[in-house]
Amino acid sequence: MDARAQVDITGENGERVRVEHRVEDVRDGLVRFSETHSSPDWAEDVVERATLRFTTAEQVDALLAQSGFEVVGRHGSWDRAPLTATSREIITVARPAPGVSDHGGAVAVAFGTRVGVRDSKNPRGDAPGFPTSS
Repeated sequence: MDARAQVDITGENGERVRVEHRVEDVRDGLVRFSETHSSPDWAEDVVERATLRFTTAEQVDALLAQSGFEVVGRHGSWDRAPLTATSREIITVARPAPGVSDHGGAVAVAFGTRVGVRDSKNPRGDAPGFPTSS
């Protein structure tokens, strides 16, 4: 599989930068892709790889419940529009469920393709069982 998308932008220092996304593999509900930043002004390209897992709102709810959280809000985009069948993202706001340990005041946010708990122990919001950037 070789699906690509690219765009040219201006970098922080005024340099021309090409940003290219390349889907490397789609299998078992996971999409593996790379993001390459290149510029004729740089000695080498910067390449990052990531894996996404697309989920349903019900799957997000189940993972949050298993982790001791309850859903307190759900949106279909960051502007807080309602979640519909055509929404491109699943924005879920959750808090520790009553009677569950404090979780350090953490708030869980699920967005589009992965869910994470952001707190002092996990500032990026990576979630167990979900793929993270490699």
